[in-house]
Amino acid sequence: MTTEKLLNGVGIKIFIEYFEDFSNESLQTNDLIEILPNKYTEKSRRSRISKARTIIKNPYLLSDTLKYIINSNKIDNKIKNKAKKILNFEKIDIIYPDEIEDKDLFEGTKKQITVNAYERNSQARQKCIEHYGTKCTICSFDFEKIYGEIGQNFIHVHHIRPLSEINEKYQISPIEDLRPVCPNCHAMLHKRIPAYGIEEIQDKIKQTTYNKTLKRNI
Repeated sequence: MTTEKLLNGVGIKIFIEYFEDFSNESLQTNDLIEILPNKYTEKSRRSRISKARTIIKNPYLLSDTLKYIINSNKIDNKIKNKAKKILNFEKIDIIYPDEIEDKDLFEGTKKQITVNAYERNSQARQKCIEHYGTKCTICSFDFEKIYGEIGQNFIHVHHIRPLSEINEKYQISPIEDLRPVCPNCHAMLHKRIPAYGIEEIQDKIKQTTYNKTLKRNI
């Protein structure tokens, strides 16, 4: 489901006005049902709550959603200003979840930073890189080749199974569960909920390249 469809399912005004309530993990769905306007049916309120929390729990999606609201020409300025305040307060303009040291290869425990992110095990990341290297799995971009010394060993690591879907610690396999990807491809993977697959993004790149080649030959 796209950002726009998710947001429309919540309602832009509802999403912004009740953002703090949606973000409050101590509030259960039944609590939120009582808070939301009773002009909506209970089924509608449940659906809005579910979609709002889907957006909020994914930092990339939340950032895209707030930027969509801010940049829209059809939205009231009061709503836009509230969205700007949320974006600035949450500090999610660019988010790369923190890495932590841990003796065991376990991931998934929530911690509060500026938004609910998920702890990233640095040992798991390193083992992934040792196996796959630091070139992007999707587009083969090599930071060291392009940027020299400052690009050495720089790469993002993508979780094939989204951590946002996991509520408890689990033992991770750095080879099966992780892939090195560049920031651009990483962002594209998370343009959808659920995230695109590695092969899906590769196919989109191939299709775009093919279309460009076809146009040049016409």
